[in-house]
Amino acid sequence: MLRMEEMCDPHVFFFKMRPYLAGWKNMESVGLEGGVYYGNESKPRVYAGGSNAQSSLIQTLDLILNVDHTATGETKPKANSAENPFMAEMRKYMPGKHADFLVHLGKVNVIRDYVTTHASSNPSLVLAYDASVAMLKSFRDKHIQIVTRYIIIQAQKSKSMGSSGTRTLRAGLAKAKASSTSKKTSESSELKGTGGTSLLPFLKQCRDETGNAAAGSWGKRILTYKNAPAPKPEEQLETKPTFIGLAGQWRNDGAESAQGHW
Repeated sequence: MLRMEEMCDPHVFFFKMRPYLAGWKNMESVGLEGGVYYGNESKPRVYAGGSNAQSSLIQTLDLILNVDHTATGETKPKANSAENPFMAEMRKYMPGKHADFLVHLGKVNVIRDYVTTHASSNPSLVLAYDASVAMLKSFRDKHIQIVTRYIIIQAQKSKSMGSSGTRTLRAGLAKAKASSTSKKTSESSELKGTGGTSLLPFLKQCRDETGNAAAGSWGKRILTYKNAPAPKPEEQLETKPTFIGLAGQWRNDGAESAQGHW
């Protein structure tokens, strides 16, 4: 996936291709409050744009490994809610048999329960399961890298270009653009995914939730690691510098408890 740039330039993708991947959902910021009228129809239609969540394979891997996803910004699913509402909605864009298979898989996916039940007698099973979870989390890490390179950085370039980069409605569909007559808020200027999600918050939460599926104590320790929040600008001068080596970040709480994360 990290070889995309060999044949797909980030600038071309963002400015020439991505606008046509956007749908009509959550696009109020560009004037599509009710969706789009098709032909002579009396009611508008609201469709999400292309999203990786529409891949039946990705959702299958999540279900097999018992990776639970909640709504963006939530740490626990709502009462009587067994799945992320966005993930469930994206199944409407899949072939019917694929969606039916995912529903069935959600009822019989007991691999993690089996692993935890036999953890003491079969540690290699726990290791194999956690390794699978780690690979799926690594995939999502790389996905975030691609999104940063192809969307976040390009959106910053678009902002620096001013109105010349977003003169047409079509050019603005793949990103939220605040109305010139409304007060700009963090919500109205938030970068959206083509599926209508809050882009980075959604992807980062999916990545973190993947790590939460780890079954072993060591797997949980590594895969649920979270970076410390960045210091505020006014605190940076008072904060001691952090040195990052090839292995990543190190935390030394004493000779016997030094920890490394890569």
